[in-house]
Amino acid sequence: MMRLFNISRLELKKSRKKYSRGLVAVIVILSIFAGLSAYFSAGEGVKSDSKLYVVASPYRIEERHFVWYPMSAGKAIPLVRSGEVDVALGQLFLIVGKSDKALAAADELKALIERLFEEELYRRYGSDAFPVFVSVEYVKRDVTYQIGFKGEEKSRREETSSAPGQAPTLPPTPAPAPEELPKPFEETEGLGRVIGGEEKYVTPKNFSPPNLLGKLVYAFLFILPSYFAVQVFSSSLIEDRTAKRLDVLLATPTSPLTVLMGKLLPYLATAVLSVLAASLILGKSPVALAYVLPVILFFAALQAFFAINARSYKEMTFFVISTSLLVTAYIFIPAVFAGTIPVSKVSPITLMLADFEGEEIGLRDYVFATLQFYAMAAVLMVLAAKSMSPEIAHSSKSIPEKVVLALTGLMKREWHAAIASIAAIPFVFMVEFLLLSVLFVLPMEYSIPLFVGVVAVVEEAFKGSVLLAAIRKGLSPYPSALACGLGFFAGEKLIVLLNVATQYNALLLAQFFVLPLILHVSTMLLFALFRSHPPLAFTLAATLHFFYNLAVVMTLA
Repeated sequence: MMRLFNISRLELKKSRKKYSRGLVAVIVILSIFAGLSAYFSAGEGVKSDSKLYVVASPYRIEERHFVWYPMSAGKAIPLVRSGEVDVALGQLFLIVGKSDKALAAADELKALIERLFEEELYRRYGSDAFPVFVSVEYVKRDVTYQIGFKGEEKSRREETSSAPGQAPTLPPTPAPAPEELPKPFEETEGLGRVIGGEEKYVTPKNFSPPNLLGKLVYAFLFILPSYFAVQVFSSSLIEDRTAKRLDVLLATPTSPLTVLMGKLLPYLATAVLSVLAASLILGKSPVALAYVLPVILFFAALQAFFAINARSYKEMTFFVISTSLLVTAYIFIPAVFAGTIPVSKVSPITLMLADFEGEEIGLRDYVFATLQFYAMAAVLMVLAAKSMSPEIAHSSKSIPEKVVLALTGLMKREWHAAIASIAAIPFVFMVEFLLLSVLFVLPMEYSIPLFVGVVAVVEEAFKGSVLLAAIRKGLSPYPSALACGLGFFAGEKLIVLLNVATQYNALLLAQFFVLPLILHVSTMLLFALFRSHPPLAFTLAATLHFFYNLAVVMTLA
């Protein structure tokens, strides 16, 4: 432990020498400015649609979408024709330009007039002008799982269908308890002012679902400052590797993992402090750190791995930026669909936003969203530490080849291939989810075969890398292949059991696991059979996996 803190102290000392006092002062000022900007941005909300349209009218128009020119509509006609003004509003008419922007401005102006009219009605007549008000309460969506083939489902529907001419019998609906009945409408209870605001009651016409874009601003404010700390860490790490200062540290009786953790500790502390500061400034709970910390650790481990294995600073920059963009999409895109689809809970950001809204977060949801990030961070840190050996770090091999070399150093027994295959599952899950989000926009007749194909390629690539490392270590190929297939199958199906076993008996689910078990073992045995030609072995294994997946999809379709 003392060695770890000594390395952290040396890292801080090096950083103080690297950055002058003037540069530190500039960074502090910019950080304060960024924090204030973030605070006011979060308070005011997302208003990227301000001052989009130009309107000319003798009537004052104070609405954020418009830039108002005070002039009569008649005088504004030449400006509308030239395109300088989008719309001109008179007393009884509206002049609209020919562009698409002008048409959009007209629609927005029409909506504004309707809102102002409703506000005037409410001021004159109160709630009598609006006989119907609604209060919306969002409930948690229950998720059910269907297991079976299409023919079974069809026969089940036929059995439950009613006879011709006979009305189906509906199950009795229990009457709500008196305490569950909605309270009567009272105008003094924050009556919806017809327009805007967080009102308890609104008219049906003005009801709109909550806007998640504003909530994502909070997520960015918690994540982005920690990104910069991690970037500085990876930059410092590759400088030490290039200058061979890491070799000097490794010559001491200090393990590579201790060296990595010691160099990471100051930057990790900075990232944690930035999250706590954001919580304090924005008035949110410090519990947000529990959702952001696994993401920070994963980014730090990912960039440490690239900093150790990249052949140049340019290559490291390319891999760091590209993977950071993909992972950022992975953690933020599901948050956009929070509360609408269950798969949105794969991101810790979704849970953080739900926690901000006052929802109760269960331990199962937290583990499901964060365990993969903790696991990937641990795996990447171990691989990065193993790659710090001079024969790997200073070699001219590509990053995939260095991954195999690092795995080779970790393999001691055949059953280690099973552990490595299980450790690869979170990475497989992330890659497949990203590919699914990309292929989702294609027509179904193209997206399904493509997704089936990429799933086969991704899974066989990860399993094949593990088996190739075991073979190069000199372990028995066929026992290693068997262990690799069994390990991947066990880890993959364990996730399924944890999610659906609460609704179905494990013995019932077991019948659906036999064929996948045979598949994973068969593809690895096929890879071991053609191990002397790894590209051919990978192609054959991926092809077999593809046709199996395609057959399953066609059977269940």
